[in-house]
Amino acid sequence: MDFIILAVLIAEVLLLSGVENRLTGTRITPFGVLAFPYLAVVLLAFISAPVLDFVPLDTSSLMVWVCGLFLVWLMGYLVILIFPSAQISRDIASRLLSDFPGEASGQRIAKLLGVIVIPLLVLGIVQSVRAVGGWWNIGSREFREVQGHGLSAHALLLAEPLFILLMGTAKKRNKFQIILAVILMAFFLVDQVKGRALQALIGGLLYRVLRGRSTVSAKSVVAVVLSAYLVFMSVYMIGAGALDPSQLTDSETYISYSRHFCYYLTAGVLGFSEASHYGIRDVGGGSYVEIFRPFVDLYRKLISGSNPVGLGSTREKGMQIDLTVNNGSTDSNVYTLFGTLYLYLGSFGLIAYVIVMALLCYALFLSAGWSKNEWLLVLYCYLGAQLLFGFFEFYFWHGDTYEIAVITGTLATMSFSNTRRFQLRSGPVYSH
Repeated sequence: MDFIILAVLIAEVLLLSGVENRLTGTRITPFGVLAFPYLAVVLLAFISAPVLDFVPLDTSSLMVWVCGLFLVWLMGYLVILIFPSAQISRDIASRLLSDFPGEASGQRIAKLLGVIVIPLLVLGIVQSVRAVGGWWNIGSREFREVQGHGLSAHALLLAEPLFILLMGTAKKRNKFQIILAVILMAFFLVDQVKGRALQALIGGLLYRVLRGRSTVSAKSVVAVVLSAYLVFMSVYMIGAGALDPSQLTDSETYISYSRHFCYYLTAGVLGFSEASHYGIRDVGGGSYVEIFRPFVDLYRKLISGSNPVGLGSTREKGMQIDLTVNNGSTDSNVYTLFGTLYLYLGSFGLIAYVIVMALLCYALFLSAGWSKNEWLLVLYCYLGAQLLFGFFEFYFWHGDTYEIAVITGTLATMSFSNTRRFQLRSGPVYSH
């Protein structure tokens, strides 16, 4: 039965992706970026879990993803059919490869804003270090909590779409742009939120692929995995080195964190597998309100003036997936994108949420190509990166996503306005 379910998942991903590729000319669609990484991690978990002393994968949990992926694909198919111009939908890949009239201006804005946010980020780090008692506490949870508030925290969110555009448009001759992107990535690493650094990195790579500056191949996939591994290790080694510099020269440190990298990759899949296997629905938080936390928090802040909802399952219960540890300190508290929706909302709630999510993601994907707006493409690539990590976590219950959507939406509106004024002065812009 395990192999039958795996075969169904593999066939679904390959067949539906093939249909979508014929319709749009690309596999970097919401379905594609969600399905292929999940399939790869599922196969990794199925094969490597016994070797690494993790719990075995319960393949019955995959059926939630089989249904969820089909629903995402179906919504995409419907959006493509009803999009204002069917020809544009079928030709969306070539439009994404053609000239974006505002991209050069967007690069200049990204560089300017990048230079502006760097002093704010430096100031935020200095203030956070002082608040936690010195540089040796830079790897502590207290540092991360302090760092996550205030003006510098918003500046760090602004830096994410800036990094995606800087990385996505960089060429070898753009030395200043490359250096600026590297500096912003350094701040992501110091912040020690792995998801932020990895999502920005993947978002930049997706932008490059969609704009034809990079290609998807076995070599590029290996490069992405290695880059993710280096980012992951860097985040941990910054904290470990600050607390105890001798760990940087201890080989056991690197072996331990390498195993933890595998744990990190499979935590969501195996966490949801365990919850599904034992029929556990109470994974912390205990309320569907948490799924809609950003909107509830905004309502409470603007209307009622009450406290925000706060984190739920991410700080409460978890599933033990590492058989070598029994103290609960490494329990997995992530359940994949569809797994989290299923555990909190049930089957019907999951269906309703996925329908809305998929429609919005596909509308954004097609709109980015139709409008040829660099900031809409940045937003799609950022959301695409969050979908890509759907095998790990459900990211749409964090307010950061919506703040970045507001930032990129504002920049997209400015770009539309500037491009329109240029066209009125110089006549239509034709791409060849």
